[in-house]
Amino acid sequence: TRPRVRCCVAGAIAGLSLLAVPQDSRVGISVFFFVRALEMLCKWSCWNGYLPRVPYADGWVMSLASVQVCWAALYNSTTLDSSYRVFMGHHSGKPLLHRAAYCDLRQGNYHTDTVNKYNAWRVSQNLPVLDQHHNHFHDNTSLICHVMHPHSRSCWLSFIKFVIEAYKRAIPVYLPVYFIPTVLFSFKKLLLKPHVVIPRNLINLMRSSAFLALYCSTGWITMCHSNRFGLTNHPYYLDAIVGGGLAGWAVLLEKPHRRIELALYVFGHAVQSFVRSLLQKRLVSPIKHFELLAFCVSCGVLMHFYIIAPHVMRHSYFSAFKFLFGFGGVLEGFPSSGPSKDDDQPANEAPTTPTTTVPANPPAKTN
Repeated sequence: TRPRVRCCVAGAIAGLSLLAVPQDSRVGISVFFFVRALEMLCKWSCWNGYLPRVPYADGWVMSLASVQVCWAALYNSTTLDSSYRVFMGHHSGKPLLHRAAYCDLRQGNYHTDTVNKYNAWRVSQNLPVLDQHHNHFHDNTSLICHVMHPHSRSCWLSFIKFVIEAYKRAIPVYLPVYFIPTVLFSFKKLLLKPHVVIPRNLINLMRSSAFLALYCSTGWITMCHSNRFGLTNHPYYLDAIVGGGLAGWAVLLEKPHRRIELALYVFGHAVQSFVRSLLQKRLVSPIKHFELLAFCVSCGVLMHFYIIAPHVMRHSYFSAFKFLFGFGGVLEGFPSSGPSKDDDQPANEAPTTPTTTVPANPPAKTN
């Protein structure tokens, strides 16, 4: 028990270093460490039988996080970080005016300034003006369809066009993700085996771009067809819940070791958005320096697993902790190389590295 307590206390004290970070960056850093600590707690609990083992847990996490993120992007974008809000707005493929008009119309507001500006744009495009008398048109398309794809009457044709456009937008996002690390850290291998490294990176690039394109496209096509599932009535935000939940499963297109990292990245933004929504609605009261408390607790959990149960950590996190803190002291069986590089061991498999234990009576020192 004492080594466990010492590890947690040491990590918590190290977490006080967050005070040296500018105030604007503390929340993001705290959430980043919080979701990683939560991941390790869940993984440890599953391996020890305290939680059920869920197949495709990364997909479920991504789906749940996407519900909150998609709802916030449409109906309460101020709860998202400014950089992430810009990122989602760009990859949504829809102008801000169209998205704002969509939200107003979904809520039954037909005479707002946003809707009036959108109708003025439609007039400039020789398209009919939309109002409450045009909930359905003669070709069985809904009012929302005329906002989502005003120049096309076919939802699926517009979906195919959007996938192609979204794929083109996704390539610049992942191009540096795969090729810059190769140039910086595997340049020698790139020179020796370019026929192996370049095709592999190109395949990963196409795979990740397909994920982001399908993620955005699935959300829009679900919202476009929401009237067919009876989601045009109140509550208006059901389209974002269903669309975000289905879009999150696009993460299965990614490589297994990248799925959980993407899911945790979106989950972190979802946590921030959810808490800010609660604060806006005055359902909770703000707690001063709560981000510091969360960071200290998260660091304590991470340090505990690094020293006591390093098999719980993924290889990338283990390597980072080993670089920062060195090896795990005098603990018996502490691994020198960390867990397998296959970072995302399925949650329904037992750990391959035995749990580290502390000997009750350490051997006496011999002369």
